[in-house]
Amino acid sequence: MTDIVKLISLILAVSIASERLVTLIKTIFPSLAAAPATGQPEKSTLGIVKKVLLMVIAFGCSSLTAYFLPQPITIGTVNIPVLIMGLLASGGSAFWTNVLGYVSALKDLNNQKAVQTKSSIS
Repeated sequence: MTDIVKLISLILAVSIASERLVTLIKTIFPSLAAAPATGQPEKSTLGIVKKVLLMVIAFGCSSLTAYFLPQPITIGTVNIPVLIMGLLASGGSAFWTNVLGYVSALKDLNNQKAVQTKSSIS
């Protein structure tokens, strides 16, 4: 359990730091942050290219941030490559929603084990 908490904490730290870099890049290049023009469908070729470019920028920023962590990045007995850490940290809200679901299920499982242990002792 402590290794999972360590991994999630590390990914969260890299994710937050890299998000600041992405925001800086969007500030420097305002066209990346601009909403689609009125009347232009969001699923246009330009809109899709812009979304992909933002994903690539997020991955690059996350990988750069992970590169500055002490190497090798070790959780338990597993070494995590910088690019994998960058990929995890650039996952966005969908990634964090899934992580929250897994952690919640793990917490529930630990609570059930505690109740079972308590009832078997009594």
